[in-house]
Amino acid sequence: MSIATERLVNGLLKGFGGSLSPGKVRALLSQDVEIVAPHSRAHPGDLWPAIWALAAVLERQVFGRVFIRCGLVGALPAPSRLGPRCHFEDSQRAVSLSIHVGLPAVNEDSNKITGDARAGAIASGSVFDVNLAPPTPIECFVLAGFLGYATIAHLVGVPDSGKEYALPTLQLPSDYAHLAKALDETDGYTCIGLGQIGQAYLALLYFLCGGALAGRRIALIDDDKFQSENGRTQLLLEEGGDWLRKDKVSYIERILGGWGADVLAVPNKIDWTWRRGSDHPPLALLGLHDLEGRRIASAAGFERLIEAGVGTNLLKPRITWHTLPGDSDIGRRLFRERARQMQDDDIQAAWADELRSTPGKCGWVQFLGVSSTAPCLGTAAAAFALAELGTRVDVVSGAALLWSQCLPISRERTP
Repeated sequence: MSIATERLVNGLLKGFGGSLSPGKVRALLSQDVEIVAPHSRAHPGDLWPAIWALAAVLERQVFGRVFIRCGLVGALPAPSRLGPRCHFEDSQRAVSLSIHVGLPAVNEDSNKITGDARAGAIASGSVFDVNLAPPTPIECFVLAGFLGYATIAHLVGVPDSGKEYALPTLQLPSDYAHLAKALDETDGYTCIGLGQIGQAYLALLYFLCGGALAGRRIALIDDDKFQSENGRTQLLLEEGGDWLRKDKVSYIERILGGWGADVLAVPNKIDWTWRRGSDHPPLALLGLHDLEGRRIASAAGFERLIEAGVGTNLLKPRITWHTLPGDSDIGRRLFRERARQMQDDDIQAAWADELRSTPGKCGWVQFLGVSSTAPCLGTAAAAFALAELGTRVDVVSGAALLWSQCLPISRERTP
């Protein structure tokens, strides 16, 4: 196993502080799971975006199989194809964990979890009244993110911290009438950064736009190529696809072209000399891994920016999001450097000592240098961020924890 290219395994090793070995973590994640949903709700106007997003997340987080029981014989139209370890089934299979989406679990036990999405909210451990309005793709992606992390927690045994503050439901902070209006009136987006969060934005836009971007302008800005480790975190990279070592902008341009978008590929790295071009849509979606990039984009001449981020402590899975006008002063205030790096002696374990004993501690340095993450985090973060298209205030700063489920979110509004 290469811990340098499996970011979820890497993050769990760091989070458990050496109490689990790399082999043990991988074994726990190598179990089969299933998604169960009612056939009546497995369509694009209801839970299909949640079913697809959860399956796409799970196939990247587990090394076993993902069975899908929702009355379908195969996938409906979606941003990318599910991989060969995802199987649509009409009968129950032996699995380690059953995830019920919009369907109460009969004889609920420790091997079953339940969630639902309707009417601008998600539920954990229960389902909503059938008379409530169906969810938008926003709630579906939030639910997929929460259930995706719950799967990790159940398989690996992540402590249920903050459970006493958890709620049965979580209302999403958005004016949905205004969100629908904003989606209808926005003719394009400038997507800066095409990694985990950038691709989650685009996948969600696919569903929000009904599977056809209908000529919407999309500027794609990234100067990087896809590496092997990207396949287990990024939703548009199909297992076994031809994306490895391809330019990010050209590969994603081809995908979006199939959705009917008018794509402008910009294979550039942004720096302090870079400015928004006249052909770049004025609304920027930031999927950047560093805070300096966020500060640069804030000063680049966009009318408005939407941004999301994920934490690296995978036992306390934190996500953040912001919406703000293009303003360098606001960017500097919101995106100050404050990250703490793991120290050399934070993990004491035999496998860690083996990494430290490599020439020049090369193996240990490589381990510490991996950016720990899981695709469930980016999926939820992008959804919370795009929900802010429905806000009517200048600056919003939000944060949420995906575990325990449905903990109250933090959201500050600055008029």
